[in-house]
Amino acid sequence: MKYGQKYKALHLGAKYKIKEYDGSWREKAVEGHYGDGSGWKTILKQTKKWISENPASMILDYGCGSAKVWHSKKGIYNGEKYTKPGKRVPDRYDAMTLMEFLGENVAGFYRYDPCHPIYHVRPPQVKFDMTVCTDVVEHVPIEELPALLRDLADLTCTCGVIVLSIPNSPSHAHFMDGENMHVTLMHPKEWKKLIRKYIPKHKLIVNFTK
Repeated sequence: MKYGQKYKALHLGAKYKIKEYDGSWREKAVEGHYGDGSGWKTILKQTKKWISENPASMILDYGCGSAKVWHSKKGIYNGEKYTKPGKRVPDRYDAMTLMEFLGENVAGFYRYDPCHPIYHVRPPQVKFDMTVCTDVVEHVPIEELPALLRDLADLTCTCGVIVLSIPNSPSHAHFMDGENMHVTLMHPKEWKKLIRKYIPKHKLIVNFTK
């Protein structure tokens, strides 16, 4: 089964395996919610800053998965959280959707994931001001990355920005055949070299996570 087919199956509720910290395995299936977009939390400050400096931005969420982060109040956190009515807990966060967090400077957004049954429709022939790709490229075999990176560049205006968040360690999630879902892992310098090779002109923000 090709990787695209595997991820299409996951979005429809196929099972996969999670390796727990104690080394045990747990089967999981999340129909309609695989890949909720939580990778956005690693780039919130950078994206918020860029959007505040570039009002009326059009955003593309490339490889959005179920995109739950855009419409769930539990998707993004900012500020402080109320654990009890009227009582604040410092250094915690208020739940909000990603759209609420990014604010009024966003003119619009488009969610695209070729493997998702809802968001598989390719974006219209427009250039986006910001294209965000979080927790995606490490799921793609290295031989397929040039096409994906060129696509990111093609969908983004040259005056815009492309933001990538890339985990740099194996995933806890595995396909049922045992293969780790992070199929491409490289040193950050190698990632940056590869990305710049196929995205030569755009401003880049690349964030690496563990």
